[in-house]
Amino acid sequence: MEIWISFFNNINCNFFLQTHIRSAILFQNQWSVCKKDLVHLVVGSFKYRSFPIKLNETYIALVPKIPSPRDMTHLRFISLYNTTYKIISKVIVHWLSSLMPDLIIPSQVAFVPGGQIQDNIIVAQEVLHKLKIIKGKKGYFSWKIDIVKAYDRLQWSFIRNVIVEVGLKGSLVDSIMLCVSTVHYKTVLNGELTDSFTPMCGITQREPLSPYLFVLCMEKLSHLVNQKVNVGLWKQASVSQPEIMKECLDLFCNLSWQQVSFSKSHIFCSRNINEILAKSVSTVCGSLLIKNLELLAFMRMEGIVVQISAFGDGLKVEIFQLSLSMKGNQRVWCNRLCKDLLEANLNEISRNVKSFSVAWVPLGEGFVKLNVDRGCIGDVGTISTGGMVRDHLRSWLGGFILNKRIGTVIETELWWLFEGLYMVWRRGFCKVIVKTDSMSIVHFIEKDTNHNHPMFSLIQCWKRLIVAYWNCSVKHVYREGDMVADGLAKLRCYMEFGVLFSEEPPPAILDIVDNDARDLILFRFFLFLG
Repeated sequence: MEIWISFFNNINCNFFLQTHIRSAILFQNQWSVCKKDLVHLVVGSFKYRSFPIKLNETYIALVPKIPSPRDMTHLRFISLYNTTYKIISKVIVHWLSSLMPDLIIPSQVAFVPGGQIQDNIIVAQEVLHKLKIIKGKKGYFSWKIDIVKAYDRLQWSFIRNVIVEVGLKGSLVDSIMLCVSTVHYKTVLNGELTDSFTPMCGITQREPLSPYLFVLCMEKLSHLVNQKVNVGLWKQASVSQPEIMKECLDLFCNLSWQQVSFSKSHIFCSRNINEILAKSVSTVCGSLLIKNLELLAFMRMEGIVVQISAFGDGLKVEIFQLSLSMKGNQRVWCNRLCKDLLEANLNEISRNVKSFSVAWVPLGEGFVKLNVDRGCIGDVGTISTGGMVRDHLRSWLGGFILNKRIGTVIETELWWLFEGLYMVWRRGFCKVIVKTDSMSIVHFIEKDTNHNHPMFSLIQCWKRLIVAYWNCSVKHVYREGDMVADGLAKLRCYMEFGVLFSEEPPPAILDIVDNDARDLILFRFFLFLG
């Protein structure tokens, strides 16, 4: 079935040559005749991990871009593959396509079901727009990198190491490397074929397997960047930051044989970076500093904008374009109107603000409650987590404070839940109610998590812990009902790293603990719009 799908659904008969002038359309029309031989050849190539050398012979045709080409830049290269080899390659692609969502990060939208490459274009445009308007003390910069002949320079041993590292085994690995390393080319010049030549590295353009291998290899660069992020070295713009970025890039290039064209790469800094720092970043990166975004070779957004604006009757609507001159008395009138409108809106909002009380919820006898909360300094900074266990009489049974060196907000939320549950498990409590002010945690428990989630392993660990041999449930609570854990988390933010277990409540939060014991009621306000 996979061979049939690859042959009939995925091969365009007009693009490939077969030796002895037999094209793919002949095999499709005569499938009943050639089916047995083709299936035997394809299955044998995977079983014995080899196929005839002639099978991977590729013709390179030179197609003129202009009527009278004068040099090689005026020619477009098109690779013409053997039809039978194309079937083998398509079968491998069919297998890989089902595995790719688990092997790559979600940002590789072209290989994720339901994703489109335009998603990343919009994200890139949003990032650049943010850099243009950002204010404050922290500055940032973007580095657009141009890789020279990215497909042609990939080292074969690097490709093999990558596909083995992602978990592919056995005949699949050997078959992939067979497709990569046995290719040899002949160029079609003036209707004649040149002598055959064989590359020593690289993957072939327009070969269906090549994009998958290239994306898997580029994942290694993402891994190197994530390692720097996890240890807190990937931060705002500074003199040392471009050196860290260049270190990741140099290591990746040494492993993969890739080469960066620094002359074609560009640096764009946010508006709050001074000129001296911007030039320093540009010098270390070895790339041109760009101040005009129009010079960056990103895909233009005009086509997407037109599609969006064409919703409805297909006409673009211009707003705020009235060319009216405003006199002084008109400005006063507008000021009064805006003032009245503002007061009316504030009165309307005050009528829609509702409040309700938040306090300790009694537990059943034998139950204990685990309250946990997290704190994080900055978007990517020191993680602090606080949690405590109390029984149905509100007695303090134990607490913990976790301080990690670096991380993100979502990473914080997952770590503090795991540490809290593990502490309760070790102390032998069998009836546990976990209260958290994070709706994300509740959603993680109620719904399945995609395998390509960066924290999938940690999520699975605490899911298994929750469904272990005990009565454990996780419920949402507002921050006003979780003040003790919140105080513990804030207490640890600026202290040493590690885990601290406490048999008694720290003195700094005794007042908060006493408030809970006295049934102190806190109020939470909501704005209802309707």
